[in-house]
Amino acid sequence: MPGRTVAKLATVSAVIAASVLAVAPTAHADLVTHCIGTGGAVTVPNDLLVPAGESCALTGTTITGNVTVAAGGNLVVTGGRISGEVRVAADGYLDATGTSVDGQVVLAAGGYGIFLSDATTGSVTVRPKGSATIDSFLFAEESTVAGNITVGAGEVRLDRGTQVQRNVSSTGTYYTDLHDSFVDGTLSVLNSATGSVVCGSAVQGRATFAGNLGGVQVGPNGGLDSCASGGYWGGDVSITSILGVQPNWLIFVEGVSCPSGGLSNVWDGDTSNDEDCGWWGGNLSKAGQFPVRLNVANRLVYSPHEYATSVYRQTWFDAPDYPANMPAIWDKYFGYLYKQNIAPIMMGEFGSTLVDPKDKVWLEKLMAYTGTGVTGMSFTYWSWNPNSGDTGGIALDDWTNVNTAKQAIIQPYLIAPSGGGTTPPPTGGPTNPPTGACTATYRQVNAWQGGFQGELTVKNTGSGAVNPWAVTWSWPSGVTLGSGWNATVTQSGTTVTAAAPSHAPSLPAGGSVTVGFTANGTASAPGTVKLSGTSC
Repeated sequence: MPGRTVAKLATVSAVIAASVLAVAPTAHADLVTHCIGTGGAVTVPNDLLVPAGESCALTGTTITGNVTVAAGGNLVVTGGRISGEVRVAADGYLDATGTSVDGQVVLAAGGYGIFLSDATTGSVTVRPKGSATIDSFLFAEESTVAGNITVGAGEVRLDRGTQVQRNVSSTGTYYTDLHDSFVDGTLSVLNSATGSVVCGSAVQGRATFAGNLGGVQVGPNGGLDSCASGGYWGGDVSITSILGVQPNWLIFVEGVSCPSGGLSNVWDGDTSNDEDCGWWGGNLSKAGQFPVRLNVANRLVYSPHEYATSVYRQTWFDAPDYPANMPAIWDKYFGYLYKQNIAPIMMGEFGSTLVDPKDKVWLEKLMAYTGTGVTGMSFTYWSWNPNSGDTGGIALDDWTNVNTAKQAIIQPYLIAPSGGGTTPPPTGGPTNPPTGACTATYRQVNAWQGGFQGELTVKNTGSGAVNPWAVTWSWPSGVTLGSGWNATVTQSGTTVTAAAPSHAPSLPAGGSVTVGFTANGTASAPGTVKLSGTSC
């Protein structure tokens, strides 16, 4: 398992192997079989209990009832069948390999973990940590979950063809990662301490990421994981964590090669799954149909990659109408986003050694396609340094002189840097509109077991600016703030305050602000909304 650490799983394996396993299971009058030790290919005709602090290892065993793993207990089932549900108590552990569980699997608060390999289960739930000191985990590989996965703590990794037939929802985990897995419903990852990675996976429904402090990686070769595959998104993808902290950041979205995340016949030799694929990172042909949506407007930039024959000889380079065919190809893969004013384009990589004369023509044609001046497409050339094996660099191999052939083609499209300035800070004291001079609109964006996500839009309908502005509202007892964005959001008792960020302290007359948040508890609309003390 590359990327995130899975040290806890190795530790569990050592614990099981070192356990002193006692006698075979013994039936009791209360129709519960206690398991301490090992069991083989037998049928347990009732419920099964692993007592507190004990270990049980079963191979080929059929259990017709429910299974309970008491506090500190360990249960390892290989090639088995459980007709009921499995409940694991605090500090307990379940390992199910080649095993089917007809019912749900539940890990209590403070439970040690669940490992599924080539297993089939009903819904899987990992309870929130609460006051427990143990961080739980859920690792699943080559498994099928015929229900929902709902996780409230610890580490989560779905891997190697794991399929979830309904929804995946995690809140407050250490991380939630999906590798080469399938989610038939929606995906919601909220408030993960080190973020979330989704690589080589397919999500059929909407995907929501919010409040993830470590960031979100939804493709290959990112800062969180070095995985190599893209993914498929059947619905909208909402990522709000980064802009909640830095609302002025631009979000660059790279393309894929094949829209499904698979491989073309060029690479896998299988013509049965061929599709329209382009350069790695260069295919944004589906972005118009399945756009990336951010909670802050005008922050999205699409960043395709584009190369010439020195990287790979794509079929279009040998077309009879080359290079006249190239603008239509670029339109299809990414240019339409710019031409239809869907989003700006910044080519994140493009380059060539220019050894083949066709590549010089390609570069000239591409630069003309991007346009000139501030209204053209933006770009960063790959690369400045000369030691990129299939493109070379702007710098020659001596790392001192410039490749004048490349520079001559690119130079007319460069824009000289312009000087900037600083905006003077606002002067004077706070100003407030007259009473009743604001309106408030609430929209619930999402909800899950134990929490929800919402947006509160407040408009200044007064005649003057509110500087600095602050929005307050109340929630019922038991509803607590998870995270907030577009303001500094805090909670005291049942009152929530969203204070203006330092870069945008003033709310002009007629202006509005949208405060986004996630919260724990029963989904509730904000009550008693005020703008700097004025009721809306």
